[in-house]
Amino acid sequence: MLETQQQTAVRCPTAFAYWLSAMDFAIGPLYEVAVLGDNGDPHTQALIETLWSTYRPRAVTAISSYPPPPEVPPLLIDRPLLNGQPTAYVCQNFTCLQPVNDRVNLRSQLLDNL
Repeated sequence: MLETQQQTAVRCPTAFAYWLSAMDFAIGPLYEVAVLGDNGDPHTQALIETLWSTYRPRAVTAISSYPPPPEVPPLLIDRPLLNGQPTAYVCQNFTCLQPVNDRVNLRSQLLDNL
């Protein structure tokens, strides 16, 4: 379906915003970001705010309290907290960079990889 829309979408991009987003997502690379921590914890909120501070169309995100409930997406499974603090994981194909606890390191990983 994406291929059939490509020529027209290139000529009229504002009329095909969703199609172009789907094409971009299909082309990749895709990244996954997992954030684990108590939603009421300011450190968890800082990680989430850092993640959402920039548009990241190729990132799939999963956020959960810790420990995550049984029905969570696979991205959140077997992701321990680093030093018992809210933790973020930046991954590609489920292979993750070093987990981080603070917004500065998370921002750095996101800027370098997404």
